[in-house]
Amino acid sequence: MKVFISYRRNDTQEITNRIAKSLKRHFGESNIILDTDDFLLGSDFRAEIMKHLHESTVVIAVIGEFWHSTLAARLETSEPENPDWVMQEIETAIAENKILIPVTIDDTYLPPEDVLPPMIGSLAYKNAENLRKPPYRFEEDIQRLIRRIEKSTNTICKPQPNTIEELYYLLRSSRWEYASPNHMDEYICEQDNTYRIVIDPYGPMSKNNYHSEWADNFIDPHSTCDVYIKHNGEILKTIYFVSVWGAKYLVPLPDIDGTRENPIYYWDVNSLEMLAARHIARFHTAYTTIEEFAKRGKIEIR
Repeated sequence: MKVFISYRRNDTQEITNRIAKSLKRHFGESNIILDTDDFLLGSDFRAEIMKHLHESTVVIAVIGEFWHSTLAARLETSEPENPDWVMQEIETAIAENKILIPVTIDDTYLPPEDVLPPMIGSLAYKNAENLRKPPYRFEEDIQRLIRRIEKSTNTICKPQPNTIEELYYLLRSSRWEYASPNHMDEYICEQDNTYRIVIDPYGPMSKNNYHSEWADNFIDPHSTCDVYIKHNGEILKTIYFVSVWGAKYLVPLPDIDGTRENPIYYWDVNSLEMLAARHIARFHTAYTTIEEFAKRGKIEIR
């Protein structure tokens, strides 16, 4: 299984490089094709494009703010011998019935069919993934894209070791056994015991008497705690959980969307917090699952 990444350098080069690095760490260097990394020096790039497109199962079309305006300008001025190669890549993907996944960046939307050339008009009807530029949940968005590629190709890959992608993989696929060596609860990854989740109720960001609209749907007291995801004793990530109703429940701190007047609290199913919650969340008799808890707390699960 190979994935070809189509993009415009004047539009999304930086974010595309980050996408490619993440996908290579998950699927392997040789399975992700990006022109700046994988085309032979001195080769005819036109032949390289077509060769890799023919060999690929999946084509990702990265679409940013200037993707369509650049296409429109080039179509007005382009000579037959100097075509718009991004359009040709997508046209080839459609003609060869590749799995074509548009990836829109930040607030960009897919162009509608009536503004696209007829040969790539069906791009407008492809289900797109949206990626937010770092630091805004880029890792969670990449994980969603990885899950979609794996589902579309019926492929499950183990990522390269010692990467953030491996951490996500282990949180999804491995059991994490409870241990309590000191005052902090600890969970050890069964597949790789160099990975651990440590709950620190006395961490620098922990605080008692936590209040929020969603938490106030439950009986006091509430408090926040730091949760460390460690590898070989070093902290990889710090995430935050809330101990609710006098420690009857332990759930991730929700994200906030909407407006100040009408906040929307939610959990992203692809976030580290929610993946860790599969192993460390605690529930009581009144609400025994995270779905029941979310309904009571008016928290969306996305």
